[in-house]
Amino acid sequence: MRRLLMTSLLAAAFLPGAPAAPPSQRAEVLATLDRFQDALRAKDSVAMLAELHDQARFTLLRPPDAPAELMVFDGASFVAAVFGSTAT
Repeated sequence: MRRLLMTSLLAAAFLPGAPAAPPSQRAEVLATLDRFQDALRAKDSVAMLAELHDQARFTLLRPPDAPAELMVFDGASFVAAVFGSTAT
């Protein structure tokens, strides 16, 4: 799941056609990603949710060995899926 999260975040950050962000904004985005990853490693769902925008969405295409299924999660649902429960 971690590899999928990182791939999704990095892909979104470097989509073609997106204007380059000023260095200060880039630093803010990277700091947010670092805090989100730190919270994920610490298994701190509350801290993860604190780093997400209210309208954040995660898209998952799975499973790799069966017919494709597209799943879209809001932030709270994604965090619950990662931890197998609601935020703690």
